Amino acid sequence: MNFGELLKQYINDSETSVRLFSKITDLNRGWLYNIFSGKKKLPEDKFHNMLNQFPFSTVQKKLLRDAYYEEIYGVDNHTKIQFIISELKALTLQNDLELFFPDKTQKFTKNLTYLSTAEQLNNSIITLLSALSSNEKTPAIYCNFSFEQKNIDDLIYSFLLQHLNMSFFHIVNFDNIGSDIHNLRNIFRSIKYAQNRFNTFYYYDNNHPFQLDNLFPFFIVTNKGAILYNKLLNNGLLILETSIVNELIKKAKSILSQCMPLVLFPDSIFQIQQHLAQNIEQPFEISIGVDPCPTKYLTLDILEDIAKDSVPDKNYFVHRYYEWIKLTETDSQSFLYLNSLEGFINFAQKGYLKSFPEKYANPLPVRDRIHILQKCLESSEKSFYLVDNSKIFLPENIHIKLHPPYTNLIYGSFDTSDFPYLGEFIILLCNNTILSDFVNFKDYLIRNKFYLNDKYTQLFFNDLILKLKT
Repeated sequence: MNFGELLKQYINDSETSVRLFSKITDLNRGWLYNIFSGKKKLPEDKFHNMLNQFPFSTVQKKLLRDAYYEEIYGVDNHTKIQFIISELKALTLQNDLELFFPDKTQKFTKNLTYLSTAEQLNNSIITLLSALSSNEKTPAIYCNFSFEQKNIDDLIYSFLLQHLNMSFFHIVNFDNIGSDIHNLRNIFRSIKYAQNRFNTFYYYDNNHPFQLDNLFPFFIVTNKGAILYNKLLNNGLLILETSIVNELIKKAKSILSQCMPLVLFPDSIFQIQQHLAQNIEQPFEISIGVDPCPTKYLTLDILEDIAKDSVPDKNYFVHRYYEWIKLTETDSQSFLYLNSLEGFINFAQKGYLKSFPEKYANPLPVRDRIHILQKCLESSEKSFYLVDNSKIFLPENIHIKLHPPYTNLIYGSFDTSDFPYLGEFIILLCNNTILSDFVNFKDYLIRNKFYLNDKYTQLFFNDLILKLKT
């Protein structure tokens, strides 16, 4: 059902006449009939006014918004925008403590066992993983499960949480066309593994998927055995014969050698600098994350003051870091930031920078916090958007940066890390389609005004500055 038809239905359901609806929403009655028939489009500002003025239910507002923006972005692109929003919420609310790896419920003793049900497949995975020992010299898992296979994903992830020293090689296929959420799912579901230093390996090839068997395209292979299974998750083979398993491990390693790691774990900020310099050409950036990014307002004196003597090679690091800031500095209009209220409040109260953890950095003096907040206030009308946390979730330890025309990256931090360098892992994506997905997401947030208005933003910054001064 298109937007006009849905709007007409909701008006009828409310037992409100078109004449009265026109009066309440200040929309021309003749114009409304043209909207119902699809002959004309409702302007965006009038659409938002309509949602605010008429007492639609929460569900009706969501469905009207979906129908309206499906016509603007197209169904596929709108679906991807909503998927990004849902995945960011999932990362925000993610609680690994709720996951647990189950005990074995079935024994498999044959060298070759045919699995004829989803339950048997599930039990065989539990059996195979339970046989692995973290004490072995080179414990490893090779697999190519799809992130759509949530049950298998949860099983393997919960097992890895208990065996963080396990070598894990997960191979996923990226869609060359990228017309649906498949690629985005690969990216977001890989983040939870990256936060525990497990990588995902990927390839682009729709026509020749990497698999060990044509009948059973998915595999989980360890030195204790192998499982081959089908897409429906209701048929497969559990192989415990050592000679066959060894051959499958060789094939899995061969496939792995043809793949690229999705995640980069940099050793230092300078390795990040090298990768960004190679892949980012335009001095334009869109930054989406909880914490403010006041990097461009830092001076060499500020960096030297806040860096503790315990920073490894302090003098060298501080000067190279400052050189990197100056190298990437451009006109403030070249940056667009979407940050949260909590991020700025935390910065004002504590004065710590995201890239300098408390273990290695002193907090910014109050005068420097005021200086940075005043700079943010000056550019808030054209650079800063304070995201409404009740409408959009932004994970604390994940940051998205878009660099048109073709590069975007996601970087994140570890709660247990001693010294993050602008994030301890990076997902670097030089892909026009994926970039456009995130640009559409950013555009959707702004067009729907999922942020505080200019007046409230100015009041917010002035209030933070006033509190610091007093």
